[in-house]
Amino acid sequence: MWTTAIVSYLVLKASAHGGIYSYEIDSVHYEGNRWFDPDRGQESIQRRWYVSPVEDPLSPNITCNYDGSATLPSLHASIKAGSNITAVWNNNFTFAKNLPFYWPMFVYMADCGGPCDQFNALDALWFKIAETGLNPGATIGGTPGPNGTPAWFQTILEGIRSLQEGWTITIPASLKAGSYLIRHEILSLHLWPPQFYPNYAQLTVTSDGDKLPGSDYLVTFPGAYSLNDPGVVISGTIYNENANTTVWRG
Repeated sequence: MWTTAIVSYLVLKASAHGGIYSYEIDSVHYEGNRWFDPDRGQESIQRRWYVSPVEDPLSPNITCNYDGSATLPSLHASIKAGSNITAVWNNNFTFAKNLPFYWPMFVYMADCGGPCDQFNALDALWFKIAETGLNPGATIGGTPGPNGTPAWFQTILEGIRSLQEGWTITIPASLKAGSYLIRHEILSLHLWPPQFYPNYAQLTVTSDGDKLPGSDYLVTFPGAYSLNDPGVVISGTIYNENANTTVWRG
């Protein structure tokens, strides 16, 4: 439960930030956990979160955002390995089009080894299943790619389309059945310190596969990256992916 002091402090920073408001899986809509009403009873697959960013990748908040606890009662969304999940964002302002914002986006998963609402995410071993950043042919400074394509993928979602249409990614088809946390993250690199926006949801994966990623793909939060990583620091070059993690395709 959040204290009044914490909520009051974060409200001061909430005017220009956002997060995932809902998920779509196989045409089923799942409402997210409303950050602006943390004390109201909510049934959601999404863990508690707050609209303001995490600015320290070594903070425990990088793991499951502020609070990060499961709702009671807690829900898990069923999804078949190889199927798609769409995360639908909302925010409190509209980004101006064509500005040189730098926004890599990542998706991680972690095996809960049982019901995720009884699992401490600080103990999780995460593997990345999707990422996006610079579009093909675009340049670091925000110069559009071929045919005027915006430099960064999130600019397409935010400006030309809408983050409210969501980002759709695929669960690896060979992933072993079980209960998993899924961690969507946006990294805003146009500010210093950079701003991390992690959001979490609980899934029950059904599958005919039996694979889990090897140790080369596993990371912890905190620990997956630091402010000194090339994928985080802006020093003339911004990498399309985080330097310390590798996508597992299954």
